[in-house]
Amino acid sequence: MTMADIEEGGNKILHGANKSIPLPPGSGNSLPSPGIQKRKYPIVDKKGNIMNESGSAFPKLGEKLFYLTAFALSGPLLIMSNKNVLSNVGFAFPLSLSFLTLTFSSAVCWIVVHMFGLELKHKNIVDRKFYVRNILPIGALSAGTIVLGMASYLYLTVSFVQMAKAFTPVMTLGFMVSFGLSRPTRDIIACVLVICLGTAIAGYGELNFSLLGVGCLLSAQICEALKLVYTQVVLKSFKFDIVETLYYVTPISAAWVLLFAIIIEFP
Repeated sequence: MTMADIEEGGNKILHGANKSIPLPPGSGNSLPSPGIQKRKYPIVDKKGNIMNESGSAFPKLGEKLFYLTAFALSGPLLIMSNKNVLSNVGFAFPLSLSFLTLTFSSAVCWIVVHMFGLELKHKNIVDRKFYVRNILPIGALSAGTIVLGMASYLYLTVSFVQMAKAFTPVMTLGFMVSFGLSRPTRDIIACVLVICLGTAIAGYGELNFSLLGVGCLLSAQICEALKLVYTQVVLKSFKFDIVETLYYVTPISAAWVLLFAIIIEFP
């Protein structure tokens, strides 16, 4: 074989590579270009936000803002509703009112699970031992939050109590770090310091300051922080969803509040 034969064979190969590949009938005139194919999987950034094709995360951010706004508005609306029932309606039994609220929440969860067919994925592991070790403390802490929180309103103004409640995330973060559930970043630590400063300023300007009231308020916040930590363990470690957690927690919370209501209000 001479060099001329080799060159001629190479040219045939090159010319053959440029020819179009025959396609089956009905498949179009050409093969789709790999560079312009649509993505069939979501684009996720380093923080876990789902991005669209243009690289924007505004839909996810809008969803978060909606939930934060709803959470921020639900607290004041609940306080005003309770105040209206306790003051204007004349139902002067705050613990009994809290019991009725928890009972209603428990009934709604029961309806969602049993009438709408929501599956309880972890019903096999929720035995007596699991309930006593994980669910019962959440109910007790929830009742402690309600009872001590109600007691703080007897000695402190509503505005001060609401401002001081901003200190709850600081306690929650402290307990989560202590239990090894979280590692705060510099941004989170900075936010915590700002919250501490604002709470200290609010406490300094309180005219009707009461040590007993502050003690009840701080105890209520400790109960709330521990309840959130326990709930985080149940949601994260055992992979419970929100409805399933409420389904198991709200009945025992209502039972604890009813017990305190019988001791304090019924006599």
